[in-house]
Amino acid sequence: MKRLFRLCGTLVSLFLFLLLVAAGGVAFLFGTETGETFVRSQTTAALGRLLGPSYEASLGDQHFEMRADGMLALNWTDVVLQRRDRPDQRTNVDQVSVAVRLMPLVNGRLEFGRLEMRGARIDLAAFSEDGSVRRRDVAAGSTEHGTQPAAVPARSGSVIARTADSAIRTIERQLQALQAYHFDTVSFSDITIEGLPTRFGSSPELVLRYADLHRTLDGSLQLSSSLRLGPVPVSLSGAAEFDGETSQLVGFSLRSGRIDLASVLPPTPRTATLDERPFGSDAALVFEAGMQRDGEAGSPILHASLHSDAGHVQLGLNHTRVEAADLRIEYREGDDQLRLLPSPVRFDGVAFDLEGSLAPEAENGVADPDRLRFRLGSDEIRSQVGLPTEDDTARTASLWLDGRIDPAARFAELTALALKTANGSLVGRAAYRAQLPQDVTSLDVQASDLAAADVKAFWPFFISGKSRTWVLAHLGDVGSVPTGTIALSVSRDRLGTAFKPTEYASEDELRMDIGLAGLDIDTVGTVPRLHQTNGRLESRGTVTKVFLDEATLAGQPEVKIGPAVVTMAKPRDGNIRDLLLDLDVATAGSAAGVLAVADAEPIRALRNLALDPALATGSIDGHATASLRLGEKILPADQMLGWSVTAKLAKVDPGQPIQGRRFADLDGEIAIVPGKVSGSLKGTMDGIAADMSLAVPFGGQPVGERKIEVTLDVPARKAAELVPALADVVDGPIAARITDAGDGLKAELQLTRTALKVPAMAWTKGAGVAASLSFAIRTSDEGTELDDIVLSGDGFSARGSAKLDKSGLRTAVLRDVALNPGDDVDVSVERHGKGFGITIDGAQFDARPILSELKATVGQDKNGRVGGGTFDITADIARLNGFGGKSIADFTLNFASSQGRMAALNLGGRTGGGAVSGDLSPRGDQRAITIAAADAGAFLNFSGVYGHMEGGQARLELIGSADDGYRGRLQMQNFTLVDEPRLSRIVGSSPKPGSASLSQALGQELRTERAFFDQASANLTYGGATLRVADGIVRGPVFGSSFSGTLYDPKSRIDIAGSFMPAYGINRVFGAIPILGQILGNGNEGGLIGITYHLSGPFASPTLVVNPISAIAPGIFRQIFSYE
Repeated sequence: MKRLFRLCGTLVSLFLFLLLVAAGGVAFLFGTETGETFVRSQTTAALGRLLGPSYEASLGDQHFEMRADGMLALNWTDVVLQRRDRPDQRTNVDQVSVAVRLMPLVNGRLEFGRLEMRGARIDLAAFSEDGSVRRRDVAAGSTEHGTQPAAVPARSGSVIARTADSAIRTIERQLQALQAYHFDTVSFSDITIEGLPTRFGSSPELVLRYADLHRTLDGSLQLSSSLRLGPVPVSLSGAAEFDGETSQLVGFSLRSGRIDLASVLPPTPRTATLDERPFGSDAALVFEAGMQRDGEAGSPILHASLHSDAGHVQLGLNHTRVEAADLRIEYREGDDQLRLLPSPVRFDGVAFDLEGSLAPEAENGVADPDRLRFRLGSDEIRSQVGLPTEDDTARTASLWLDGRIDPAARFAELTALALKTANGSLVGRAAYRAQLPQDVTSLDVQASDLAAADVKAFWPFFISGKSRTWVLAHLGDVGSVPTGTIALSVSRDRLGTAFKPTEYASEDELRMDIGLAGLDIDTVGTVPRLHQTNGRLESRGTVTKVFLDEATLAGQPEVKIGPAVVTMAKPRDGNIRDLLLDLDVATAGSAAGVLAVADAEPIRALRNLALDPALATGSIDGHATASLRLGEKILPADQMLGWSVTAKLAKVDPGQPIQGRRFADLDGEIAIVPGKVSGSLKGTMDGIAADMSLAVPFGGQPVGERKIEVTLDVPARKAAELVPALADVVDGPIAARITDAGDGLKAELQLTRTALKVPAMAWTKGAGVAASLSFAIRTSDEGTELDDIVLSGDGFSARGSAKLDKSGLRTAVLRDVALNPGDDVDVSVERHGKGFGITIDGAQFDARPILSELKATVGQDKNGRVGGGTFDITADIARLNGFGGKSIADFTLNFASSQGRMAALNLGGRTGGGAVSGDLSPRGDQRAITIAAADAGAFLNFSGVYGHMEGGQARLELIGSADDGYRGRLQMQNFTLVDEPRLSRIVGSSPKPGSASLSQALGQELRTERAFFDQASANLTYGGATLRVADGIVRGPVFGSSFSGTLYDPKSRIDIAGSFMPAYGINRVFGAIPILGQILGNGNEGGLIGITYHLSGPFASPTLVVNPISAIAPGIFRQIFSYE
């Protein structure tokens, strides 16, 4: 027990002794100036070994603390680090702490268990090769086993070897230095490291949130850290192993946690077409790096890998999806090359194993250590891009890039680009120079026999993404690119901006020529797909043109497309991201096919016509141009800047009415521009040969004035078909020109070649007589209006207006009507039921044509002639001109007819020496007609019926009906026959050779120049278009005549027989004696001496025949020999 107490006492005494020693050490180190100086120097040396010889440290205020783990911590604030060669570059460190082990103090040694640094900015150049020897010198004699890390001589070789070996030595040296320290842990927090190695451009900052490096009992190092490289947060863990005897680094490994790119560099949605961020992805990356030594030679092998899982990737405006990728790089010391090991890469529809190498370039068998050659590619790229989703077959190709790099000269060259497909290839060269602003980067690529399917399959997603998207959506699998060239030539100062969406590349910077052969291309809307498309693509700077030589349309094999040009360019004003699109397309083929294409969406050229293209026949050659501006903020309605369409028609028949008209055999050209359609055509309209020209404004912004002109050559037969009322009016062709000037139609008819006949007015115009008729046509729901009617010709004219409806003429007003020279009347017509009311009013009117018609057709059918149809006519004419220079003054007429039958009549006026009157009035079921003339001679002369009478009063009274006929009596008094040739012939001519005339038989001269008659009368009957005369007598102091017969029949012929008696005043005495007069004379009105005559033939020009025997026979024999 005593021994136990002694042992315990000894241990307690030892502990107290050690505690006192430690306390003394602490007191010496921190309580004396010498101790503090020693600790400060040791800490400064530790920082020097850690940071490198380029830095020197200056410690500020010092204080210490006892930590829970039994370590004494020394803390320095306001620590300053500065470069030895640049004292002006100072770095402030918030705090440096070291933890001192207490037990080594008992043995008189100072050992640090932990080194901490918080809040600093460190230049990584301090760890350059230049400081390696000095760091080893500082660390000499301080390894755990008393040995010094072997100095590795600087290697000679290429820039790859120098860089890689330097990295190996730097890592090995630093890890050895850390391993040689007597620190259990080195901890950093809130440290910014700058100067990361990069060849081109600026390097990102590396911010250590924390990094703890622990040394294990076996001497290996374990790392755990959290950092931020630029905007990317990264967690790293790793380990380093050392040889237990030599402390040589055996190997190390470093692995990052999942780097979620979406949290720092998210891609934009594909719909955000204006966002062109350089890079974005929502994939996750894992980085691994490490070193191991070759088992035999012990030479180090560096390796690094980058793994990506599935996610979207954005490069500028281009998007795709990566399924998986594993890139693996390896460097073997002494191999003098950097190798990309076969690395599987899987994009959306594309799979390949990427491999390659980077090695010194050899010239004449001698390697140039500062110039590198590279090779990158894959022997098999499998792509299903552009293929149907149900198709498992992939397109295959190989791709290799060979080139060289001169880092010192900032020069890179792609000496060979070779994409080889099953039947085609894409080869090229490129060069990059980046020393001077004027240095040029160039690219020259040639394509040969690339199938359309291969173009889609192997078009990289990051090159012209919008064009690639369009090609994938619209280009079929047939056809090829037989030839093609792409050339870039861009100066260094333009390289970063020339091809941005907001910049303009010049013609010299980008040139592209690509041939197109037999391609299938989807169009837009419902426009049929293009087949067998041949042409070429040409790009100069920001302007791209597609020249289409020819193509056919799916479903419309008879329609050919081409030549055509599609031009795409950036606008020079407004939003530069917009696209200017110009189209220039020619089409040719059947009218049905071309019209069907023209009516497809979005063209809809026939949207305003109810037209079925399938019914059209003939052919059309069309040419269309369009200018559009497309952009994110441009509404579809505002995209069209301008367009035009021209079409040449050949024998086109729409096969259906257009606005109520039938057109056929159309030849000519039509042009359509925004707001206006114009053209000139020949063909037929409603079966009539026509020349048509048009200029029609349309749309919301019409251009110009409306004008449609149709020139027709209308045969009389066609005119009668169109307007039946013209059947008996028109004979011969009518040259018509109809113009639509926007305010209605205007018609101009040339009637020179046309014979006109207006039976109702007894007016005619012969063919060859110059004449024209013009009028304006306006249509409405109520009908058609004819305004500004102007009829002009040789000796006739009229002007006025008319209104028509579905039943024909409704009203007409004609002013200054002159059918014959001197006419001056106004005529108005208004339809009443099935008839017309006509009003004639004016200064004078020539009635001779009407009178001649009446005279020539007396007794004939009146249907369609004077009196035909149903009319109510009212006339008030100051002077009605007739034959013989006679006229009726103050002529008035009220006339009514129904179905060609006169229903009412009242006329009046003055002619010669007295009044003329006429009246038809009802008498029960009959009608009474009375006509009276105070100067019968003037009236008969006026009418053209008889021109050898002067004076006399006449009165005609008839009663009856149209069905039963009329009967009545004509009476005349006190008239004189002047120079009547027939009277002279009866009196003075011998009936036959050898016989005496009446004058000779009587033995006295009978003068006929002026034969006065005091009375004339006759009984009249009318029926069946025949007027008969009975008991007719004419008597006077010198002559007398009795007559009877037919005045006219339905054929307008006369047949009158009568007797003529001179000395009537004596002969009639015998005739008045009863019985004796019957024997010697010829009834109460017969004479003793006389001749008989016969008047027959056409009413207008009858033939007179005289019987010579009756001149000598007594009265009873005269009656026997008279004509019946």
